[in-house]
Amino acid sequence: MIMLNKERKPLCLACADLDNLEYLPRKNTALTHRATRYSRLRAVVVQWSRTRNHHEPQGILAEPKAIERAEAECLGDADRRKSQRARRAAREAELDREYVDAFAARIGEDFPGCPPDDARTITEHACRKYNGRSVDRQRRNASNLTQSG
Repeated sequence: MIMLNKERKPLCLACADLDNLEYLPRKNTALTHRATRYSRLRAVVVQWSRTRNHHEPQGILAEPKAIERAEAECLGDADRRKSQRARRAAREAELDREYVDAFAARIGEDFPGCPPDDARTITEHACRKYNGRSVDRQRRNASNLTQSG
């Protein structure tokens, strides 16, 4: 079923004249962006999230030729995008190291009796990635540490 707007009733894809489109899941951002750019007719597929209380995008419906063109383009520049990801990862690792160093220094300042090894252990635990805290919040805190220190 598809809903074009809130005032109209839901329609099937054939009734909405979207049955000639193919589904492209959201897993590959470059492919999705390119297919969206090349498709004259497209639709965003969403699913209602009860926990977040809003629609979450699941993928797109795009013209088959647009998807094929986007796939060919993505294959053509896969090596370039891979090297960009590697450079970005190295840059982010450097930023993470700087953040951990600033955090450890701040613990040493705030708690002068704390042994440096313990301060480093606390810092590494607090700064561990994927610990449930927002990365944006960690970066904001890092800038606050460097500015206030």
